[in-house]
Amino acid sequence: MKTTKFLGVLAFLCLLQIPLTAQVDSTNLDEYFDDGGMSSSIHLLKIDVAPILHNHFVLIYERSLFRRMSIQLGVGPVLPYNIPTPIELVGEDFVERKINSAPTSGFILRGDLKFYYLEGSSQIPDGSYYSLTYRRTLYQFSDDNPTDGRTAIHDFLMGYGIVNSLGDRFYVEPCIGLGVLIKNVESPVSAERELIPGFAYMFSLSLGTRL
Repeated sequence: MKTTKFLGVLAFLCLLQIPLTAQVDSTNLDEYFDDGGMSSSIHLLKIDVAPILHNHFVLIYERSLFRRMSIQLGVGPVLPYNIPTPIELVGEDFVERKINSAPTSGFILRGDLKFYYLEGSSQIPDGSYYSLTYRRTLYQFSDDNPTDGRTAIHDFLMGYGIVNSLGDRFYVEPCIGLGVLIKNVESPVSAERELIPGFAYMFSLSLGTRL
């Protein structure tokens, strides 16, 4: 009889333990599969329209990494014309980014690491930020061009930008940047190359949307 009562109490305790164990296991699984908030990352798409006045434009995708940090990647075509920027006109003697004639083709690649200054419960994109930017621009010229050969420009920049919301979804984002560059120029009349260091600058005006 005592044995029967003991087995009954033991079975009752085992039944009580099942939901407790399930709760612990569920907690452990939640911790194990915790992705650090990556599943709720913010995704943005924008186009930098400012360089269209020069000779290219860039389509940019931005993704939040943490609450105050994001990464963005951009790519775009070089357009077949060349309008000097105001800095190129004023600083013709020291701005090495300048090219002498209109390219026939090319492309631009850009990568940014952005650090936002957020207040309260605000989220990316909001407010101001600092950025570290790498930008590569490749210019191709016609074979009979006597002044410009194939040119690749590598920019390393520090930038500052401000995000201004236009409603709940859209926004406008001006950004300026300064840094250094390396200009790799191929001679139009030979296979020789020349590496030219110089001063780099950036002004972008992006129109974006939250995805």
